[in-house]
Amino acid sequence: DAIDLADAARAKAAECHDDEQQLLAALTMVGPMMVLGRSDEALDLIDSTAGLATTPYLESRVSFQRGAVWALMGQPTQATEAFESALPAFKEAGDSEMIMSTLRGLGNQRLAIGDLRQAQGDLEDALAIAVSRHQEPVISGIKHNLGLLASYQGDIPEALQLLVDSDQIYMRLTGSSAPQHVARCEVL
Repeated sequence: DAIDLADAARAKAAECHDDEQQLLAALTMVGPMMVLGRSDEALDLIDSTAGLATTPYLESRVSFQRGAVWALMGQPTQATEAFESALPAFKEAGDSEMIMSTLRGLGNQRLAIGDLRQAQGDLEDALAIAVSRHQEPVISGIKHNLGLLASYQGDIPEALQLLVDSDQIYMRLTGSSAPQHVARCEVL
């Protein structure tokens, strides 16, 4: 349904000759495509609509979405490059939501590559934005990733504390009484 609705919005934007809305509707389709395992189709859609980006900010939205697809496909080097390309225009526009999302993506991909120092800086910067915006689900996720990073650095007490913090936020938000023990078990 999400793909169909976004595709209808894209068609309507094309009728109205609104390239920006056509592009944003197409990018909206990418996430659901990835959930359905249609990664090649998602990349083709990004590539076929990238020409509609008429500003550096919109080009960065395309690059960010490409990075997200590469990340889900397990291509951390390509994802990192795409996220790095997107970040300057988001910073210039002062779009804290996209800055946070991009830094989080960068941190996770750098973690996958093994660039722990850069990953930590990216994730800590993303966490600061999430805290300032009171985005508790994002805070939980970033603390989880920082916990994994701390474990890779050998700081087991810090890793466990971050994972517990993440679980507490998750349990409070979801009403779950069961913490997510998998990561803590891996650390231990």
